[in-house]
Amino acid sequence: FWAHASPEMVATWKIILVVGMLITGTVNTLTKKFQFQTCAQSISGHTGPGCLTHEEVFDKPWTQSLVMFVGEASVISLFWRQLRQSRALALLDDEPDLVRPPSPFRIFAIPAVCDALATGLAGMGMLYVSAAVWQMLRGSVIFFASVFSVIFLKKQLFAFHWAAISISVAGLTMVGLAALWDEGGPEKQNVGLGVLFIFLSQAFAAAQMVTEEIYVKSYDAPPSQIVGSEGLWGVLYMAILLPIFFLFPGTDNGSYENFGDSLFKMARSPLPLDIFIVVYLVSIAFYNFFGVTVAGRLSAVHRTLIDALRTTVVWMVELVIFVIQDGSGGACREKRGTCYGVPWATYSWLQLLGFVFLLLGTLIYNSVIKVPGFRYPQDPKSFEGPADDGAVSLQVPEGSPRLQ
Repeated sequence: FWAHASPEMVATWKIILVVGMLITGTVNTLTKKFQFQTCAQSISGHTGPGCLTHEEVFDKPWTQSLVMFVGEASVISLFWRQLRQSRALALLDDEPDLVRPPSPFRIFAIPAVCDALATGLAGMGMLYVSAAVWQMLRGSVIFFASVFSVIFLKKQLFAFHWAAISISVAGLTMVGLAALWDEGGPEKQNVGLGVLFIFLSQAFAAAQMVTEEIYVKSYDAPPSQIVGSEGLWGVLYMAILLPIFFLFPGTDNGSYENFGDSLFKMARSPLPLDIFIVVYLVSIAFYNFFGVTVAGRLSAVHRTLIDALRTTVVWMVELVIFVIQDGSGGACREKRGTCYGVPWATYSWLQLLGFVFLLLGTLIYNSVIKVPGFRYPQDPKSFEGPADDGAVSLQVPEGSPRLQ
C-alpha cells in the first residue's frame, strides 16, 4: 500500500493511524485503571471498602496481564496475513525465494519473560496511583534503557543524552512526590509501593528492549511477528503463573491472586466491569495494529507528541470524570461508592511541572531540541538506542516498547 499509494493518500492514512494510536492508547490506559476501581461480587462473599455488600474491587493485575497478552497475541494473525500476501506477490513475480521464512518462535521467549514481569509489576503499581501518574512514571524507561544499553550493548551516549536523562529524573521525582503528597493520605505507604513497582516494571521493560536487540534483531523479524509471538509466550507464562499465585497464600480470597475469583467476578460482574475488560482487550489489539502499521514511519517529533498528548488526554479525562461523579455533594471525596478519575489536588501543579520536565527531557534526548554547547553526532542514526527505531520514547506502550 505505502509503495503504491499517492503522497496525499499516504499522508491521510498516517493521520488516521496516528489518531487511532492516540485514541486507543488513551482508552487502554483509562480502562486498565477503571477495572481496578470497579466493585464486583466476591466468590467468598467478602465486602471490600467502599463497595456494596459481598462486593470488592477488581484488583487483579496479573489476570489483567493475561487479557493484555491475549490482545497482543491477536496481532499474530496480521503477521500471517502479511506473510501470505508477500508469498502471493512473490509467486506472481515468479520469485518465491525472495520471501523470507518466519523467524523461529523460540527467540521471543526471553523478551516475553521481561514483558510479562514488566506488565504485571506495572499493574501492581497502578493499584495505588492514578492513571495519569502511572503514565508519567513509565517515562523512567528512558533512564533504565539508556543505562542497560551502555552496559550490555556497549552503546555510546553523548553528553546531551545524560543531560536529558537528568532532566527526566528530575521530572520523575516531581511526579512521584506529588503522588505521595496528594494521593497518599493514610495510605501513603501504598502509594510509595506503587511508585516502586512502576519503576521496577520499567527496568524490566528496558530489559525487554535489550534482550530483543540481543536475541531478535539479527533475525530482522517484522514488528507484527514480534508483538504476536511475545503475546503467545505471555499467554503461556500467565497459564503457569496464575495457578502459582492461586496456591500462594494472600489477601485475595485466601490467595495472592485468586484467578477463580477473577473469573467469578467477570461472570457475575456489573456491566461496567465487563465493558472495561472487553474495551481494554480490543484497544490493545488495535493499538498494536496501529503501531505495527506505522512502525518506522514516524519521526521522534511525532512519537514524542503522541506520548505527550496521550498523557495529557488521560489526565484531562480523569479530572473531568471525577468532577462529574463528585457532583455538588462531594460523594467521591468522601469515598461513597465507586468513583473514577482524580481531583485537581494541592500538589497537582508539581505533577504538571514534572510532566513538562519529562517531555523536555525526551525532546532533548531524541535531538528534537538541540541545546547549544553540546556535541551531536553528524548522523542522527549513529546512536542506535535500545528501541528498534533508534530512539527512546517517553512512554512504553502496553506490553510493546517498540511500537511507540
